Amino acid sequence: MIVKPAFKNIQSFSPVEGSKELIFDSTTYESLPVSITHPTLADGERAAGMFTAYASRIDVSYKFDTSFADVDCYALFIAVPEGGTFEDMVVIFNVWSTEDWRSTGQDLTPGNWTFYFVVEKAIDHYIDIQGWVDNIEIQPSLKMTLIGDIIPKVIEIPAGELTITAEAPGWGSSALIPAETLLISAIIPSSGPVNAQIPVAPLVLSIRNPAGIWTLQPDRIATAKTIYSCVLTGEPDGLSDLTLPMSSFQAWMRDGAPSYLSVVVPSSVTYAADIAARSNGEIVISKGYKFTDDTEQMEEIIRSNYDSIRVDRGARSDSLTMTGYKTTSSSAPKERTLDGVSYYGLQADGKRRVRAALDLFLRVGDTAIYGAGATDYFVVGTITYYVAADAASIIMEAGEA
Repeated sequence: MIVKPAFKNIQSFSPVEGSKELIFDSTTYESLPVSITHPTLADGERAAGMFTAYASRIDVSYKFDTSFADVDCYALFIAVPEGGTFEDMVVIFNVWSTEDWRSTGQDLTPGNWTFYFVVEKAIDHYIDIQGWVDNIEIQPSLKMTLIGDIIPKVIEIPAGELTITAEAPGWGSSALIPAETLLISAIIPSSGPVNAQIPVAPLVLSIRNPAGIWTLQPDRIATAKTIYSCVLTGEPDGLSDLTLPMSSFQAWMRDGAPSYLSVVVPSSVTYAADIAARSNGEIVISKGYKFTDDTEQMEEIIRSNYDSIRVDRGARSDSLTMTGYKTTSSSAPKERTLDGVSYYGLQADGKRRVRAALDLFLRVGDTAIYGAGATDYFVVGTITYYVAADAASIIMEAGEA
């Protein structure tokens, strides 16, 4: 299951086909600086909006007015589970009038849910309804609270699923985690009241390798030069690593299947013999920045086993092309928001493909977020790179798995 992003704010509502769109009201609200409401409705019309999020609970404030009571003019807020129908919906609220703002909440089975806010005016009724919602809070997993004045402190965990998510460590962080599951067993407190209710089955946490991600300060990026490097490792052949100049490179990365890398190196006369001597090495492509003080910060983006070399010599040109293949599998999937998206395509098999600025940390198996819409993301199955000296020729395309 792909976990949908958590609800961010009321602007996350998307239109619902066949309904009038919701609008934002900056004058009537509970506590946030803006509430969501709906346009004036004619008889038989409705306004609606929706959003999708991973949730185990939703809390919301609401207020609804009618000129006088009539149950045929109403508003409702509902949640539909992923893969379910409206017959499986959970009603958050269903009202036609309130005296003032109210708040309510609803526990949900942890998972992906689609939430709908609907306001409807029945046919042949001249009664108007106006409604607002505010303070929407999605609880993606359980919430732990400490009970005061108890020694030792006790953590109350509501019944349901315990979901533990991992954050990618910052640059320079490290974690040594054995390649096995981590088993947590219960310990009865030595003093104080026993308030821990432990299920019969043990709690097992699955291990996921950490991913290192770093960023630069804006002032350093402004003066830095983007650079690429190509290194052919020499250790398997008892030699030092060989740094090579590049005219261009292209690669096709896949998860769990052979990935392909091709690098064009100028001057075969200079480098052909040294490359041939490292026939058991790996080709490593990195991207990074060179700063005004001549220091560099690089990140590896592609690695493949050296496979073959082709020499191309002409009257006015001399170059060689190295090719390599390697099969790797995703070990630390994460979310990456793509910048500079310039192309979106839907393939014949229904899978999506986007072209964007080359991302240092995007890998196959990651979830690529390419827009602001509720469904503007996919798990990456392939990444295609093409990089040449001309900045306009730098291309990265990500394809859906």
